[in-house]
Amino acid sequence: MNPITAFVETVPLLTRPSGIANYVAGLLAEFGRQPDAVRCITGLASGKPARQAALEAVCRELAPGIGFVRVPCPNRLAVAWPRLAGRLARPACPAVDIAHATANSFASWLPPQARARVLTIHDVVYLRHRGGAFCDPQFEARMAARLPGDCQAADLVLTDSEFSKAEICELLHLPPAKVAVACLASSLEAAARQDPAADAAAATGAARPFLLYVGTIEPRKNIAMLLDAFASFRQSQSDARLVMVGKVGWRGQELLARLRGMPGVEYREGCGAAVLAQLYRQAQGTLLVSRYEGFGLPVLEAMGLGCPVCYGSGSSMGEIAAEAGIQVSPDDRDAMVAAMRTFWGDEARCRQLRESGLARAARFTLAATAAATVAGYRAALERVS
Repeated sequence: MNPITAFVETVPLLTRPSGIANYVAGLLAEFGRQPDAVRCITGLASGKPARQAALEAVCRELAPGIGFVRVPCPNRLAVAWPRLAGRLARPACPAVDIAHATANSFASWLPPQARARVLTIHDVVYLRHRGGAFCDPQFEARMAARLPGDCQAADLVLTDSEFSKAEICELLHLPPAKVAVACLASSLEAAARQDPAADAAAATGAARPFLLYVGTIEPRKNIAMLLDAFASFRQSQSDARLVMVGKVGWRGQELLARLRGMPGVEYREGCGAAVLAQLYRQAQGTLLVSRYEGFGLPVLEAMGLGCPVCYGSGSSMGEIAAEAGIQVSPDDRDAMVAAMRTFWGDEARCRQLRESGLARAARFTLAATAAATVAGYRAALERVS
């Protein structure tokens, strides 16, 4: 069987670290290891050659054999004049089987001559929860306006979980046959091995013992309830500490001010892969009790590094952790406190969670993500043949 030629959008790599950037990096690296299945091309529309060169360098480090094209079109022009961007892209981009948009919407400059178009939508929280509760209302409006057209233009939609597939089918009125699932995988351990800070990680880890949260500081992540639960837990465990790692997101400044003023809470805006991996390994447990997740990558990262997890019910995380984690309702503060007590003092239960978490995480590999993505490419090509 001849390899599929695929133009994979890699713009998210310019905004690392982020969940989507990790997804793109893992996909690119895995495709680079299996050139008989996929021959990968990428590129960037920009009026800044230095920006194009920076992205090309990152891509070639991940997949040395990748092709890279430079489309001479500033991004603001591509947004304002999509038809012009398409015309500029046509001579720059070679003919490919697949044009794959990896970050929730189609860029106008992706190869217009591709045989089939694939769109990855990671979640649709901006459609499910409107009115600025979890996202910027302007962003909600933009996505609500463009996604129906993008989904119509796509020959196949990929997403991260069965939960997200159900959400996409319901909210965007797509038939299930047009949406395929390619679950994510953690690339943190591999990134940690390559992290130049790895040798210094031991000196930069948090003082033990501690609980861990990894994710954006924003209401969707249920930070207020998590902090309430931690304050309650600390009343009976005065030495308890909570390390929180993540950038501030939509409506996150008030939450940041609160957590910075709380006894026992340590905040880090970010850290390198080696330090983050060490935090997972050292933590008593990781808590991600979000009200909405399209996948919940920190749950998988924690399990893969032997850290017990507590996760919120009602979205995708039950698919990822299942019985290998402690499931709580996002509204149940007492259940969160009970999970914290388990992580702090029940060694037998924690040993069980570590063992089952490692076994569960082993199912989610980059090879499996790439294989499901290639299967999606072939399904898209069948739909247009």
